[in-house]
Amino acid sequence: MTNEHAYSTNDPTIVNAYRQALADRAEMGKKIAADVKALGAGPRVFVRDSGFSGISRSITAIEQQGDHIPDGWRVVRGNLEPRRGKPGEAARQWLAEHQPVDVRAVMEKHGLPRSCWLPRAQEFGWSISRPALFEHDGEVWACYAVEPGTSDSGFDTEKCTWTPRKLSEFHAAREAAEEAEKSAGVAR
Repeated sequence: MTNEHAYSTNDPTIVNAYRQALADRAEMGKKIAADVKALGAGPRVFVRDSGFSGISRSITAIEQQGDHIPDGWRVVRGNLEPRRGKPGEAARQWLAEHQPVDVRAVMEKHGLPRSCWLPRAQEFGWSISRPALFEHDGEVWACYAVEPGTSDSGFDTEKCTWTPRKLSEFHAAREAAEEAEKSAGVAR
């Protein structure tokens, strides 16, 4: 038996916020790619979960291109990271200005918890799970591995304010969205 919980909303404010977050993320991706190339690095950047909760993701390093080391950067484990202290200020500023848009953080402002906490089989321990998230036919859908806001972890406190849905409805909407993307020639 699955413990998954699905939700959806067709609130125009939330749907528009979701669409804008996706557009902003795509635009930032283009900016990051162009600016990494202009820096003489890349093309890959390294995105890591940050903090104990593992919720937010941030770019922490850039792939080194050949032997080139841009001003303010240093090589750490084969990748470019900002130098320590004052010499790395410009590189740290560059990273701060080139972070990916977190769509789930935007949705969190509209009643969708960014993650849920799942107990592990061990005596103590938790795993963090992010919801699957997509739009289909003017409705934004989310599915969590467990019901958000119900663990006794002390961290998972927010419940989802969107409309609870049957898992069969979620999966039918997801299949329809994937089929529509396939028909339109959109790659996931």
